[in-house]
Amino acid sequence: MADPYPSSPSFMGGLSGGALIGSMSITTIANKVLEKAAPLLKSTLGIDLNVLIALFILGVMINSAWFHIQSIIFSYLQSYYTCTIRITSEDAMFAAVMEFLDENKVFVTEGDAPTPTKRFSKKSDSESTVMAISGVGLLHKIRTGMALYATSTRNLDANIDSFGKDMWDFAVESDSDDDDDDIDHERPYIRNRKKVKYAPTPAYAHYFIYKPTGHTVTALRMESSNGQAVYWRRPRETLSLSIMGRNTAPLKSLLQEVCDRENRKDDGRTTVYKASQGQDGGGPEWTRCFSRAVRDINTVILGEEQKDALCADISEYLLPATSKWYANRGLPYRRGYLLYGPPGTGKTSLTVALAGQFGLMVYSLSLSVAWMNDDTLAHLFSRLPRKCIVLLEDIDACGVTRDTDSAVPVTADPKDTKPNPTAPTAIPRVSFSGLLNAIDGVASKEGRVLMMTTNHRERLDEALIRPGRIDMQIEFSHAGRGVIHGLFVALYTVDAVDRGILKFPEDFPHDDEMAKLADAFAAKVPVDIFSPAQVQGYLLRHKKDPRTAVAKVGDWVVEAMAEKAKKEEKERLEKIAKEKKEKEEKEAKEKEEKDETEKKEKEEKEAKEKEEKASKDAEDLARLLALATKSLVTNGVNGVSGVKSLMEVVETPIVPVVTNGAVVA
Repeated sequence: MADPYPSSPSFMGGLSGGALIGSMSITTIANKVLEKAAPLLKSTLGIDLNVLIALFILGVMINSAWFHIQSIIFSYLQSYYTCTIRITSEDAMFAAVMEFLDENKVFVTEGDAPTPTKRFSKKSDSESTVMAISGVGLLHKIRTGMALYATSTRNLDANIDSFGKDMWDFAVESDSDDDDDDIDHERPYIRNRKKVKYAPTPAYAHYFIYKPTGHTVTALRMESSNGQAVYWRRPRETLSLSIMGRNTAPLKSLLQEVCDRENRKDDGRTTVYKASQGQDGGGPEWTRCFSRAVRDINTVILGEEQKDALCADISEYLLPATSKWYANRGLPYRRGYLLYGPPGTGKTSLTVALAGQFGLMVYSLSLSVAWMNDDTLAHLFSRLPRKCIVLLEDIDACGVTRDTDSAVPVTADPKDTKPNPTAPTAIPRVSFSGLLNAIDGVASKEGRVLMMTTNHRERLDEALIRPGRIDMQIEFSHAGRGVIHGLFVALYTVDAVDRGILKFPEDFPHDDEMAKLADAFAAKVPVDIFSPAQVQGYLLRHKKDPRTAVAKVGDWVVEAMAEKAKKEEKERLEKIAKEKKEKEEKEAKEKEEKDETEKKEKEEKEAKEKEEKASKDAEDLARLLALATKSLVTNGVNGVSGVKSLMEVVETPIVPVVTNGAVVA
């Protein structure tokens, strides 16, 4: 009878000993084990080992065949029965889709507990058009028509504040600061609270339901291998949205909803874009910088005639019929405005207010950045939308003038490691001709409104502000009587609700008293002396107490005038010192040039005299040699002695004398 225990000596004896130790082959060991295990399994469990091995191999084959067939079917469906739309991270739609999915809680799985930092959408589940796949079984998927392959999201990337700024390197400001959910009612003055946002992890498929059509959407985020990833920047990415079917209408409807959400987000706001170099040093592009509430044009303190004329001109220019009028007459459909005047008079504020008035986006451009040149400037102008405002601030300070076109760039000596403060600065990379071509060249975009601001109009080249490039010039000056009065009224006109929220004093002046205070304030401030920004800055010191503002304005005027006089005196002394220094440097340079010229002339004169003397000495020596030769021929020995005497004469400063054909010393 066989030993039923594996540890019996009969069983271990076959596996131990020299046969097992001497055989190091895995196949041999496996054969030994199977030979001993087969009778044991047959006797104890009644299982035939051969049948068990056959079933195991059959199961592996079936499993492999199933995965192979599944991959074939999935590949076939993906090729012939799947619609896909790809979005790259270089486009603003990428961040917009991520924001939309996060807002609708697509990446919040069932059972996640709400926390104070987690952002939920204001929409209820019934209002949301997308739904996350979370905690649903097979029967529920069949009953609701959900894709059987869809699973809940388990791999996520987390980010704080914004999908655009850190995760995908878009400089997009979050516009959700005005949401009621973001306000801490215990500390209402703290509004900027951190929020956790989630996004699908790259290389993992994520699924959600698009309710209007009932499709299961697959979101696949992939990182591109073309761009080199560095520690400060993520590589370029693509987001693929796919559904089963042969019609892309559901995906287009989803993306249109995302686009409409972005448009609604900017309703009542002015969006500002700035020029950037692009990802990984790529081509230039316009990047969303921030958005702000629309500013009422009436809050900009400017002469009513100037303001009305400017608004009427822009309003007429933006009419659809105006572009046709320009085209029928062969005129380029462009409009340019120059706002000039002292600093702090409201030039940039007027531009932002006009953008809000006409619903235009502002594209701010700096010509002094290191990467800007003629090609990038032309490219940025060509990428402008048809209706927008292009803002070129302080155009006189960017250094782009007609003289820079012919200037030679200054290159630093690589061996010189010490900075040279007197060395000329590098010229701008944007040439004057390149700026003119970008503004109204052949490839320049039509339909845009160009706004230039400057503090010194006299410094601008006439070719830059000629009619056709600049069609209207608006002058800003220091605050006059009407501007001062308007600033006071605008600042202290507060409704009752805001007074309560901001805790204004109960004895805050009413309309009649406010009008008298405004007249008194305007009478105490001298006209055409202070900029509107200076007057507004003083009023903000007493924003809740207009009576104190009127009472102390005299002291402020005296102080401001003294400070202004001190500043002007300092500037005058600096100007005198600068002129004196320039004069001394000019005189020193002229004296140095004069001394150098005199020294050069003296050296040239001495060299010429020396050359003449050497030439004369050579002629005399040649003449003496000729006479010596003649004496040698005619006088024989005496001639030889004459030659010796001649050689001695040549080596000594004694002047030789020729007498009757003989050479004597």
